[in-house]
Formats: sequence, C-alpha cells, structure tokens
Amino acid sequence: MKTGKILFFIMTSAFLFSGCALPLWTHLNEQDYRDNSRSFSARLPQDWMKLNFNKNFFITKDGLSLNLIMVSRLSIKDRLEFTNKKYERDMLVTDLAEIEKDNLSLNKNWLQFKILSNEPLRISNYDGYRLEYSYETKNGLPIRGILCGFQHNAWIYQIRFEATEQHYYEENVKIFEKFLSSFRLIK
Repeated sequence: MKTGKILFFIMTSAFLFSGCALPLWTHLNEQDYRDNSRSFSARLPQDWMKLNFNKNFFITKDGLSLNLIMVSRLSIKDRLEFTNKKYERDMLVTDLAEIEKDNLSLNKNWLQFKILSNEPLRISNYDGYRLEYSYETKNGLPIRGILCGFQHNAWIYQIRFEATEQHYYEENVKIFEKFLSSFRLIK
C-alpha cells in the first residue's frame, strides 16, 4: 500500500511539473494588453517576451540585463527601496519626482548615476513626471533609462525603460515611447 501512495505522488508530481505549469516567459505579438491585477492596459511590442513570475510587469526583447520595460503599481504606504522618504496622498508631481530621483540616486549597485532630464509628462490623463538617467553597473556596463510615473488615489504607477547605452537604448527607445503613449488605467 505504501508503494502505491509513493508511486501516485511521483506520477502526480511529474504531471504537474511537466508542461502543465505556466512557462516563465511568453512570446508577445503586437497587441493591446490588459493587466487586471495592476489595473492598466497598453500596446505590447512585437517579438518581445513577458515574464510571468514577478509582482511587477516585465517585458524584454533581448534579456532583462540588455533592455526592459517594467510597470510597477505601488501603494503610497509601500517603503521605497533606497530612500527614507515616503509617498503621501495627493503629492505634487514635482515632489513625487524628487522622491523618485532620491531613491534612484541612492542605489548602491549603480555607479556614476546621473539625472539627464526631469520633465513633467501627461500619462493616461494624469499629471506625471519623466526622469531620464544613466548609470554604470558594477561590471562597467553603461545603462540609460527613463522612469515615468504618476499618482492615482492611493497608488503610485511607475513605467520604466532601461537598456544598455551602446546599442539597445537607441534601438528600443521608440518602442518604449509607443508603449508609454498607449498606457491607460483600467477599472
């Protein structure tokens, strides 16, 4: 009887873990995408891949270390990773951008961090910010990024693009701009 239970457990485990599990990456076609758990929709780029395992939304064309677009929805109660500053309800966009600049600049994994621009931006009919920045990884790889964000009720939305500066940034920044311009909040 004991052998039968062990065999059943092994067969059930093999069935569950062999192809029935959600794949880690999904190949994308250009299409409108709706993310109900994070309350947004956007137009996805052709031939990118979506990571199916994370609290944030990630897509990449060539791997997360080479290029990525990420969407995060944070509660105003969430602690920021690198700064002690805190989000507050109904913050001014300039104050929100300052908190984000501070949080980015204190990342100890980023060397030679620089803010290249800080501009207001309208995102999905909300007043927001657009920060362009650059840094170098500890391995000496130059990265360039754009962080856009806004507040809606008790949520902070962040839409980020990062890519290696040598090749992938110029190749993919227009794809990010298209994704960003299609970004909408949904109910």
